[in-house]
Amino acid sequence: MPARGPSKGDNSWQHLKDFFENELEARDNISNELANMANTFFRTKPTEEKAKSLAQKHLRPQNVNNLQVPKVEEHLWRQLKLKKETKAFDFAMQRSQFSLCQAMVPVLKIMDTIKSDTVPNKVKEISGDTFNILAHAIV
Repeated sequence: MPARGPSKGDNSWQHLKDFFENELEARDNISNELANMANTFFRTKPTEEKAKSLAQKHLRPQNVNNLQVPKVEEHLWRQLKLKKETKAFDFAMQRSQFSLCQAMVPVLKIMDTIKSDTVPNKVKEISGDTFNILAHAIV
C-alpha cells in the first residue's frame, strides 16, 4: 500500500506546524490607522532625500557631544588587516548606531519641550519625527 499524507481530520502533522509557529508576545492594540501605517513603514524605505531632510531638521544639540558615532582614525582602519566581512559588519553597526543617535535628538527635544510646557502640537510633530527616524533605522 503506498504511503500517503494525513487524512482530512488527522492532526498528525500539527506538531510540525506548532514547532515552526512563532507567535511573539504582544500587548494592547493601537489604533488601526496607526497600526497600518506602522506595518507599511517598517517595510518601506523613505527616499534618501526625505531621510536627509529629516536628519538636517534634527541635528545634534551643540551641548550633547556624546550623541555621535565614534570614528576610527582612517590610517588605523587601513592598517588593520580585517576580513571584508568584519569591516562590513562594523560598518553596519556604525550605521545602526548613527540612526539611533539621530532618533535620540527628537527624543531629547520631546523631553525638553514637555519640561518647558510648550504647545502640544510641537510634541506631536517631534514624536512623529522620532517614529519616522526609528522606522527608517529598522528597514
